Amino acid sequence: MNKIKLPILAVAFIAILFLTGCWDNNDVSDVAIVTAIGIDKLEDGRLAMTWQILKPEAAQPGMEGGQAGKAYTNYTAAGLTLNEAHKELIRISGRKPFYGHIQVILLGEKLAKEGIAEFIDIFERQYEFNQTVKVLLTKDMTAQELLEAESDLENLPAIHLMNLVEANIFTGKVIDLPFFKLVMELEREGRSTVISALSSKSKNDKSTIKEMQIEYAGIFRKGKLIGYINTVQVQSLLFIANQIRQTLITTEHPLSPDKQISVEIVRGQAKREVSLSEGRIKGIVYVDALARIAEVHETQYSLKPDIAKIIESETAGRIKQNLVTLIDMAQDNYGTDIFGFGELVYKNEYGFWKSVKDDWDEYFVHMPIDVFVDVKIKRAGLIDKPSKAR
Repeated sequence: MNKIKLPILAVAFIAILFLTGCWDNNDVSDVAIVTAIGIDKLEDGRLAMTWQILKPEAAQPGMEGGQAGKAYTNYTAAGLTLNEAHKELIRISGRKPFYGHIQVILLGEKLAKEGIAEFIDIFERQYEFNQTVKVLLTKDMTAQELLEAESDLENLPAIHLMNLVEANIFTGKVIDLPFFKLVMELEREGRSTVISALSSKSKNDKSTIKEMQIEYAGIFRKGKLIGYINTVQVQSLLFIANQIRQTLITTEHPLSPDKQISVEIVRGQAKREVSLSEGRIKGIVYVDALARIAEVHETQYSLKPDIAKIIESETAGRIKQNLVTLIDMAQDNYGTDIFGFGELVYKNEYGFWKSVKDDWDEYFVHMPIDVFVDVKIKRAGLIDKPSKAR
């Protein structure tokens, strides 16, 4: 038996060496390498899908897309469902899509207002789909229009859009929302979704990504876009959500109110709590921030410890004011919980949650929320007093 087994094992071992490979491998010239997807709702009710596709010659080693024109091309098709639009794109492009290199998904404003939950189903079912792809809204334009905008920095506009999001995350004014996180947020109880939005700085010129900016974020209630908040309010939301990596707060100089000081938050730590007392829920927000002096426009005074204490207090007061303004807006203007207090009630006071979950947003509108902010300045840079011209 051993004499029979040895030749069989030898053949099997040799076969493993020579037959390894990808079972579903496709040649780059046979597929459409999709780098960005745009989804819009048309006036006739149909759904439009736009692919930004990397040209095969641009994907070959040693080839530069810019040498022979654009490195990409866009295709758009429509259907009653996204799957219909998807199949139509395959028909007109002549290639099956490969979603492994997708950089961004853009959701058009009209689609967002009517609801997005049912339109992400197709991507959840794709095994090769990149679940970490960034998701953005388009404000005052369609997703197709934005994907037609060219980049003056990258061969692929999709790369430029992704880099735009990545860089702005460190300003503390853009929401980092991968696709998988969007799905989780839509399914969570007690939290409404917020998605950053791209818009054009010029109403007449939408031809380049240089004209695009992320100055708003869309607020969703039950999967439908109901309004926008600006970047200062996004900053406050990220503080509350404990998602601030770093950001900048500008306030008045305590000794010269006409001069400005920029304080950079280098680390923010936030905590949300809910407490149940006498059948009523109360929310609490604690924010602790570590900061440094980034810029001072006052040249007369040095930043002595007593002045630094005043700057800490002024900065904390500015942050608190912005947080309270956003909370009031969420309660009074939009009537929806974008902070996740309902999620905390669900986790910590489930018995009470069962009695209010069907009308949580209505309950949230009247819920008292206390805000506490503490800022500590640890560094002032290489100087304690600004240079002065003489």
